[in-house]
Order: sequence, then C-alpha cells, then structure tokens
Amino acid sequence: MRYGFVRKTKLFMNHPMYFAERNNNDHRKEKLVHPFDGRVLPIEPSFIKQQACYLANQLSTDGVDYIVGFAEGGLIPAYAISEATNIPFIGSYRVRLRLPHEIHFIEHHSERSSHFIYGLKSGDNVILIEDEITTGRTLMNVIAQFEERNISVRDIGVYTLNCSSTFLQQFEHGGFQVKYIYSRQDINHTVPVEMIASR
Repeated sequence: MRYGFVRKTKLFMNHPMYFAERNNNDHRKEKLVHPFDGRVLPIEPSFIKQQACYLANQLSTDGVDYIVGFAEGGLIPAYAISEATNIPFIGSYRVRLRLPHEIHFIEHHSERSSHFIYGLKSGDNVILIEDEITTGRTLMNVIAQFEERNISVRDIGVYTLNCSSTFLQQFEHGGFQVKYIYSRQDINHTVPVEMIASR
C-alpha cells in the first residue's frame, strides 16, 4: 500500500538538524535537535506529513493493530505515521497510573528513565516509531517487554538514525530491519547555533 508522498526531502536551513549541549542530568552530553518533535524547532505540518508518508511507505503495515511511539520526542513522529497509515496510535507515558495491562520499560540515558504503556494486550501486532535512534537500547528494552507479553513487533521505523551500522546489528540479529529516512551523514554538524536562534 502507498501512503501519499514518496519523495525524501533534502534537509536545509528551513529544516535543520544539529547537536546542542544538554544542561541536565542525562548521561548523554548532546541532544540531536531536529524538526520532527516540536521541542526546539517548530513543526511544519506539510513537512512532517511528507516525511511520515515517506517512512510509512517503507514499513510492513499489513495486520498491524497499533503504531507505538515514546515520550516525549517520539510521540508526534509516531502520531504522524498513525495518521498516514490510518492505524491507531498508542504512546508511552512518564507517569505511572493505576491501570491494568501496564508495560514498564527503561530509557537508560534519560533523567526520567521510566516509561509506561497502557492499552496493549497479548496478541497485538505493533510498529515501533522513534524520532531518532542513538544506541538502540531503549527500543531493545521495549521489544523485550513486548515479547514477554506476546505482543508482536512487526516493524521499526525511525526518522533519524543517529548511530553506526554496528548498533543496527543488534536489531538484525533479532530479525528486524530498521527503516529510516535520515542517517548520521545527513545531520549538519556545522550550522551555527546563532543562525538557528535568529530564525
């Protein structure tokens, strides 16, 4: 099935990606700033729709019950895939609720490392969507928790692959071929921050 736009957009000053220094207790010293989550750069609806359709066309969506995204940066990108494919969306939450069918997993590098997912059940088929992958540890934690509960991960999609091919091997060994739009080579390491700030 085709989901609309299929052309990859070249990133430039209107849609930059660059690294910014973190000023918190996260283990990582830098944060990849990108135009897909709205936390630093504004999201242009037509742009993320086009990017989501491009990624959706790479994914195996047959028989999938839910698109799953992760707080905070991965929620909007995953919802955009949900909208493109017309597959319902479920997102992780940083707050624990008194609800059944809780799935808990850890995002090791994060200052607030615990995530909780509600609304999935045994036998569900899902696609995992991330705004970026750096080491893949978070997704591997999610996959392990889902497997314990008989929830099948049918595919994995990411907007920006910020890692080397070595990290992808862990997914390949698990039977997953990660689909992505942009790689580390597409990230602009030289965009002056003052230029971004002046936009």
